[in-house]
Amino acid sequence: MYAPVIRFKLNVTSRSGPASGYAVLELQPAPPQPSDGSCAAAVEGNASPAVALVHRVTVSCSDWRDHSDAASPLEYHVFVDDSASDDGGRFRWYPLYRGSRTQVTFYPSQARGDYGVVNVYVQVIDSVGNARRALHASVPLSDLLVRSVPHINQSINQSIGLLRNGSQVAKYMLKHKIIIRYIKS
Repeated sequence: MYAPVIRFKLNVTSRSGPASGYAVLELQPAPPQPSDGSCAAAVEGNASPAVALVHRVTVSCSDWRDHSDAASPLEYHVFVDDSASDDGGRFRWYPLYRGSRTQVTFYPSQARGDYGVVNVYVQVIDSVGNARRALHASVPLSDLLVRSVPHINQSINQSIGLLRNGSQVAKYMLKHKIIIRYIKS
């Protein structure tokens, strides 16, 4: 056990007879969140800024620990945003990956056809559901537009080849963005 159990017991007796009863409430504090690890986003060839649908972005995480169950694998959730806030000023996060792999590779795409950034967000989740933000990084994108449809198709096919490794892959077109998404098999 990772923490002591706190037990409350309420005894109830009747003044007018032999009836009595009790209730027990046991509380156990949650274990600490996953810790001791790091995550980073790296652009292929250290390109800065990256060119949408040309340079791959790899998100890598390492050394994370699950304090509640060291034998259970951690789960990694990777999200990207569209670099445009909604009416409330919040970013719209799109899920890119959810699973136990510690490395995810994708091709960023441009929002609304202009240049800017793609924000990457990673959460690490342990076996009891404790989540910790592991990364919130911005990948700057060049204003160089990819004009060649065959090149875009080639990039998508390369992404699918990179991601396939035993998983099903689905393509999504979201707000003029192409996102390659893992689906757990």
